Amino acid sequence: MEAAGVAISNAKAIVQSVAAWLMVPVYMIIYLASRPLEGRDFAKVMVGVTARTRDNIRFLIDEFIRIVVAFFRGQVVVAIIEGALFGLGFQFLAGLPYGLTLGLLVGIVNIVPYMGSILVMPPVCLFAFFGPGGGWGTLLLVLASWIAVGLADFYITPRIMGGRTGLSNFAVVFSLLFWGSVIGGFAGVFLAVPLSAFIAVAYRF
Repeated sequence: MEAAGVAISNAKAIVQSVAAWLMVPVYMIIYLASRPLEGRDFAKVMVGVTARTRDNIRFLIDEFIRIVVAFFRGQVVVAIIEGALFGLGFQFLAGLPYGLTLGLLVGIVNIVPYMGSILVMPPVCLFAFFGPGGGWGTLLLVLASWIAVGLADFYITPRIMGGRTGLSNFAVVFSLLFWGSVIGGFAGVFLAVPLSAFIAVAYRF
């Protein structure tokens, strides 16, 4: 009886786990097929305000959504460019096996700022040192490629983000430093450009 109870409990857990995972594609389909939120959706529930105030709030919400979408698209572009540069450096400068793939992986994970450098670079460095044909020379060239792309990022990110969010190159760099110190951590870096762009839009408005 005890074994049967354990088997039933395990079967329930498996069924619940499978059902939970099956809900993920269902929710993804619903999310992708649904109309994205807009300022007018929020304006509808604003009762007791003038039409002009409602229009102003709707405009600001639409601008914020536009800036956030532009920011995330810019992040994807930056990640792909940096991943390609990482891969070229790892493959052809350092001679690292699978360097193109590893470099692209570092760049893609960097869609969340610095996560690729934190999560992927340590295994890449270990592979560069202990892997086939590895050693101090390969490791130093991999690190040199990583540092070079990191320095180039100070030019790449402002150029792409500034064009998409309406901020100047200086404003983008200042936003990253300011919000990174005020909010702190990944959240500050990740939200820096959208917050600054929205504040600029609200000020001009």
